[in-house]
Amino acid sequence: MHPHTRLALELALVLAHLGRPIDAMEIGSAAIEAATHDEQPAIGRWLDEHINDFARKNS
Repeated sequence: MHPHTRLALELALVLAHLGRPIDAMEIGSAAIEAATHDEQPAIGRWLDEHINDFARKNS
């Protein structure tokens, strides 16, 4: 996965933790849509690894 794609996904995760789910979805979706076909498997693995993190809020 390209570094800018990973950074965008990580930013989306931070925004989700900050209670900004709309912003998180917009950034995450844009990163996924802009990614190359070759990046898709790595993105899928990253999402699988972090799916529960999106549901958690920082305390």
